[in-house]
Amino acid sequence: MHFNTFFIKATGFGPYRWQQRVARDGLPEVLSIPTGLGKTEGVALAWAYRRLVAKAPATPRHLVVCLPMRALVRQTHDRLALAFAKLHAAGLPDVRVHALVGSTRREEQDAWVAHPERPWVLVGTQDQLLSRALNRGYTASPYDWPIHFGVLNNDCHWVLDEVQLMGPAVWTSAQLDWMRRLRFGTLLPCSTTWMSATVGTNFLDTRDRRDGGLRAPVPLELDAADAELPHSKLRLRARRPIMWFELSTPPAGARSKRSAKAKEPVHQGGRAAKKPVAPEAEAIADAALAAHTPGTLSLIVCNTVRSAQAIFRALPGNAPRVLLTSRFRAADRAAHEEALLRFEEARKEEPDRPVPGSPGLICVATQVIEAGIDVSARRLWSEIAPWASIIQRLGRLNRDGCDNHAARAVIFEAVRDPRHAEPVEKDRLGPYTADAIAISRQLLAELVPLSQRMPARDALAKIERGKLRPRVTEALAAPVAPLPRAVDVHGLFATEPDVHGGFTDVSPFVRDADPNADVQVFWRDFKSPPWRDATTGPTFDPREACAVSVHALRDFLSGVDAYVWDADSGQWQRKTAAALRPGMVVMLAGSAGGYHRDLGWTGERGDRLAELEPPGPGGRTYDDDHRSRRDAGRVTLDVHLRDAEREARTLVDGLGLASDPLGRAVVLAAREHDIGKAHPAWQGKLGKASTDMTLWAKYPVDGQFRPGMRHEAATALAMMARLLRGEADFPALSVYLAAAHHGKVRTHLRARTMDGEDVCGVPRDSGPLPIGAGQPLDFGCAADGAEGEFTDQGFLVASPGWTGIVSDLLGPHHPDRPWDTGSVPAGEPRDLGPFRLAYLEALVRIADWRASRMPSEIRDDR
Repeated sequence: MHFNTFFIKATGFGPYRWQQRVARDGLPEVLSIPTGLGKTEGVALAWAYRRLVAKAPATPRHLVVCLPMRALVRQTHDRLALAFAKLHAAGLPDVRVHALVGSTRREEQDAWVAHPERPWVLVGTQDQLLSRALNRGYTASPYDWPIHFGVLNNDCHWVLDEVQLMGPAVWTSAQLDWMRRLRFGTLLPCSTTWMSATVGTNFLDTRDRRDGGLRAPVPLELDAADAELPHSKLRLRARRPIMWFELSTPPAGARSKRSAKAKEPVHQGGRAAKKPVAPEAEAIADAALAAHTPGTLSLIVCNTVRSAQAIFRALPGNAPRVLLTSRFRAADRAAHEEALLRFEEARKEEPDRPVPGSPGLICVATQVIEAGIDVSARRLWSEIAPWASIIQRLGRLNRDGCDNHAARAVIFEAVRDPRHAEPVEKDRLGPYTADAIAISRQLLAELVPLSQRMPARDALAKIERGKLRPRVTEALAAPVAPLPRAVDVHGLFATEPDVHGGFTDVSPFVRDADPNADVQVFWRDFKSPPWRDATTGPTFDPREACAVSVHALRDFLSGVDAYVWDADSGQWQRKTAAALRPGMVVMLAGSAGGYHRDLGWTGERGDRLAELEPPGPGGRTYDDDHRSRRDAGRVTLDVHLRDAEREARTLVDGLGLASDPLGRAVVLAAREHDIGKAHPAWQGKLGKASTDMTLWAKYPVDGQFRPGMRHEAATALAMMARLLRGEADFPALSVYLAAAHHGKVRTHLRARTMDGEDVCGVPRDSGPLPIGAGQPLDFGCAADGAEGEFTDQGFLVASPGWTGIVSDLLGPHHPDRPWDTGSVPAGEPRDLGPFRLAYLEALVRIADWRASRMPSEIRDDR
C-alpha cells in the first residue's frame, strides 16, 4: 500500500509533500512546520506506515506524544484514535491510542504498559511522561515506577510537540535521547522528534551530546509546493492585525452592553460567592464583551490562573463564557473543554461566517490554549507574554484564514488582583522573566504596525530578516534550565525511599521551580487525622484531583493540615508545607476549602466542595499482595509458575528476544518468580484449612491480603542458595528480575522488624521452602558487602551481597569509571545500564500479570 492511500484511509484527505517525505525517509529529529498544517497526523501516520506497512528497520513499536498542557492531550488523543480506528476498519493492524494525564486511573495506565509487544500510541503531558522516563512517575505508585521507566525508554519514538512551552523538559528530553543512544543504550531502539514552529535548537547542543558526536540537526521545514496549495495558502496568508489595549480609554458602548445582571456573582452549590474584581480585569472584560460578535469565538489569554479567574468573574453571568485553565478537577475541566470544542465543531461547518443563531463563546484561558488546540477565534485578547507565546496565541486567531476581514488581536498589560498581594520580583512578571517580556515588547513594537498592512506570516518573516533578527533568535532560544546528567539518571534507578522516607525530586528536570510545578490535590470529608483505622472511604481516584502549583498550596496551608499517602506504612502522613514536592498527591479536608466548581482552584477558604466521601486508602502498600488474591477459585503454585513461564516465552518471542541471553533470563525468572509463596508463613496467611498441604499461588481472601512478608524476597533467597551451590540453570540476572517483579524488592534487602531478624519480612530462622526435596534460603546476600577471601589474584567472592549483584547488573554511570564487585560471575549478563535492566523487569512483571489474569487451570472446590 502506498503512503498516500494509507493516509487517505486514516483521514479522508491526501498528505502534504512534507508528510510523504517523513513517511519515506523517517521521522526527523526536528520538525518545524507552521501551525495548522498537519504536524500531529503527519508524524503519527508516517510512524505507523513505516512500522506497519513499510516494515522499516529500527522503527520503534510505540509512539509517545509528549505535550506541555493537558488541554491538548484529549484533543490529540481523540484525533489519533479516530484515524487509527479507520485504518483498523480498513484491515490494518489495531493500534490503540492511550491518554496519560494526572487524572488517568491506574487500570488505564496498565492498558498501555501491559502490551510492549503490540504497537500503540501514548499521548500525555510532559509532567506525566517525563517523570516516568526519569523513574519518578507523578501520581503513580513508586512500585510502578520501574515498569513505566523501562517501557518508555525502550522501543518508543518520542515526539515532543510545542516545545517552546516545555521549559526544562526540552533539555531533559535531549539528555535522555543522548543516554539512550550513546551512554547507557537500550534493548530496543528509542528515538526522538522535537516539533515547533517557534523555538531554536540550542537545547540539542549540550556538552554531553557534543562530546558524543551528536550535533544539532537541520530542521525539516514546509515544502515550497505545500505552501502553494489552496488550503495552505489560505492559512499562511491569514491576517492578524494587532493593537495595544489602553486601559485609560474604555471602548464606547462597553458599559451599555451590561444588563442589570452584569454583576451577577458566580454561584456554587446555591451559595453566592461575592468577590471584588480588579479594575483592570473589569476593563478588559468590558472591552472584550463590546467587541464580541455573536456566533464567533473570542479568546482572552492570560499568563496566570488568577488573572484569568479575575476576568472571568468580571464578565456578566449571562454572557456566553467559559473558563479554561489547568486548575480544575477532571470532570469540571472536561465540561469546560467540551463547551469550547463543541462550539468549534459548529464553527467549522461554515468557517467563513458566524454560527447562525448562536451567541458565540468568550473563552478566558491561560497558556493551555497555546499548545496547539485547534480553535479559530475572531477576537484575541492576550496579556503580554514572551515572543514564542505571543506567536502561539496569534495562531489561535483566524487560524484557518477565513476571517481576514474581521479578525483582530489586542495586547494588554498584566492584570493585578487586589485580593492577592503577590510578591513582586524584579526579574519576573508572573511566570515569565522580565527579560523575556522586555524582548517581546520590543518585537511587538515592530510587529503591530506591520500586522496592519500584511499577512501575519509575512510580518513575522520581515522582522526575522530585519535589524531585530538577533533579538528574535534570542527570544526563540530555549531558556537554559537544569538538565539531568548520566549520574543523575543512574542514581534514579533505585526506587526505595531514602532514610527520611522521601524520594529524589525530579521536578527541576520536568517543570522546574516555576509556579507551574504541580501537586495533585483532592478533598475528603474528615475532622480528625485520617490514620489507617479511619480510612473507610473509597480508594483515591486520580479523577477527583486538581492540579495546584506547589507554591500556591504551600501558601494556602497556613493552619491547614495536608496528608500524603505513605505506601511503606499504609497510612496517610501529615506533611508540612515545606515538605511538599511536585508530583505528590495531597489530601485536604473538605472544610479547608480552596476549590470552586466554576473557577477551579482558588485558594480561598470559603470555596468548599459538598458531598465528599470519607478518607480511603491512597493506593497500594508495601505489605499488600493484591495480585495473589482472587474473587473466586484457586490456582496452585505449580500451575501459576508454568503459566508465567509460558507467558514470558510468548512475550520475548513477540519482541524478537527469544534467542537473546537476556530474553532467556526473563523466561527463567518468570519460571521461578513465585517460589517464595511456598514459605509456610505466606501459605499460613491464606486462611486455608490446616489439613490443606497444597501450595497455592492465588486464593480467595476476604479484604486486603497482607501476609507480613515479601514472597519475592523469599524467592530471591532461595534462588541465591541454588546459584551459590552451582545448582542453578539461571544467571544472577534472573534472581534480580524475580525479586523485582512487584517493584517492592529491588536494589536493597532490608529488615521489617525492629530486631532486624528478617529480610523483607522473611524470618532468618526459616527452613527450606517445601518444594521438591526442599529449597534452602541464603540470607548471606542480605548482609552489607560480600563474603570471601583475599588472594594473590585479589578478593575472591564466596557469597556476594545483594548490592554488589545489583551494581554489577546495572554497571557504571560513566564508561571511564567502571566498577566490578565480582558478584555476577564472568560470562553472565552485566553492565546493562538502567534502561535495559528496567525493561527486563517490566517483561517479567507483565508475564506475571498475564498469568494471573488468565490461569490455565482454576480449582473451584473448597
